[in-house]
Amino acid sequence: MRISLEGKKTVEKYTQALTHELKSPLTAIKGAAELCLEEMDPQQQKKFINNIIEEANRSHALLEQLLKIAAIEARTRLEGAERFDMVEILNEAKEALLGLWRPKNIEIRVSGSAEPCTVTGDRLLLFQSFRNLIQNSIEFSAPGAVIELQVSNADSQVIVQVKDSGAGIPPFAIDRVFEKFYSLERPDTKKKSSGLGLSFVKEVIELHSGSIVVVSPNQNGPGTSVTVKLPK
Repeated sequence: MRISLEGKKTVEKYTQALTHELKSPLTAIKGAAELCLEEMDPQQQKKFINNIIEEANRSHALLEQLLKIAAIEARTRLEGAERFDMVEILNEAKEALLGLWRPKNIEIRVSGSAEPCTVTGDRLLLFQSFRNLIQNSIEFSAPGAVIELQVSNADSQVIVQVKDSGAGIPPFAIDRVFEKFYSLERPDTKKKSSGLGLSFVKEVIELHSGSIVVVSPNQNGPGTSVTVKLPK
């Protein structure tokens, strides 16, 4: 009964969230489509059509992210867990984001302990989570910056740190970074993300009985440091 009631509350919560978050892109799509029906310069019409495509993509990305989080929240335990090395996951995530960090001439350094840093869990979910963390660091880093990805063993845990020297997180936002739909402007584009990436990361880490802490600015200078601890 408790699980059933919690499930009902979750559906209501996500319905309300979706209604709120989709209002803006749907309004933009409707407005641009109506303007396209009027006679106008082809270049101007192309601009509105591109706006429709951009807002449609934004809505699709929002739905995809929200569905991922809902699926994670509905799970009470890991299924099909396997054992793997976290350094491999970070290297794969780094390569998956090549199109983001190479144009900005950013260097991403991956380092690990002498002995393997292995964990047991859902490989795909952890890959997606660390890809999100690294992508955040790239988007908030200046061209030519360095991002450190460090993995180490500590007793019964594997510790992963993602460190950058980017814009950092303002004091008023540090306690809200894992909040659904909360996002900060990217320094380069001045645009915000869906605000669901870090929420997804937190859900995945907690599903693995781990913890995640964000510190900004870093102890040794500007930027942000994210520390994830996972049981071996």
